[in-house]
Amino acid sequence: MLKKASQVALIGNVAFAACVVLRYVPFTASSLLIILGWIVGVWVNLAVNAYVLFLIVRRRPVVVPRWLLFSNAAFALIQIFYCFLI
Repeated sequence: MLKKASQVALIGNVAFAACVVLRYVPFTASSLLIILGWIVGVWVNLAVNAYVLFLIVRRRPVVVPRWLLFSNAAFALIQIFYCFLI
């Protein structure tokens, strides 16, 4: 289940990146892209990363590829900075 949630978070992260770019480019975005990028992308990614951190602290195995963990963690830092600090 964590692997699928991580994949959904990655799709949301890509939509978030597209929403950030489309804010500065004159383009009419789809409402699905906006909802996926601004709502699902941020909150699902933060929830997945919190659960992964919980598993790491509890010393439980994380069955998600490392590249997916690192990319979701990098997007989480960007999202926290962009959404909550700017």
